Amino acid sequence: MLVLPGMGEPRSGINYLWAELARALTGQGIACLRPEMSGCGNDSGVQSPLEWRRQAAAAIAYLRTIANRVIVVARGASALTVPATSDYELVAVRPVGPETVRRLLSAVGIGQPFRPADHVQGGFEVVIEDLGIESRCAGGIEYVPEVLCELELCAHQAPAPAHAWFLDEPTHLTRTQRAELCTRMLNLCV
Repeated sequence: MLVLPGMGEPRSGINYLWAELARALTGQGIACLRPEMSGCGNDSGVQSPLEWRRQAAAAIAYLRTIANRVIVVARGASALTVPATSDYELVAVRPVGPETVRRLLSAVGIGQPFRPADHVQGGFEVVIEDLGIESRCAGGIEYVPEVLCELELCAHQAPAPAHAWFLDEPTHLTRTQRAELCTRMLNLCV
């Protein structure tokens, strides 16, 4: 399984959601890969959805060499950065659509840096959370101007998820929802 955290989120996830999921899966003998995406979490690389797509493709290719079946679980905007191939099954957790990205790009302005906290206060809290950025933790985050333009491009090439879960839930999942996510993933893997 490949776990792709939300936009800018560390590989461990908000409140260690993805680390918790990985422990549950590996405890059942399911291989789980959680890469730190470029420019996210503790990675100092470039912030680029196109680079995230290349990283996801490389991770899927690697998992194909060690597993018969590859499942990709992607949160928020990360579901848009998965390559459109048929050699994996996509589970999108609170996925974002092209229209959401377009609205945000229009509000930010082409060529402007994207500072999520500015737009949380401007009425875009749900949109920011749809990307996978927890609005209450958005202060101090700044993305290069190209990020939203690249994300919009990715949105038009993104595959449809096989499963879309927690569509209307807050970004910060409750303990019950976290347990449900782990149970769903385990059931999907067997």
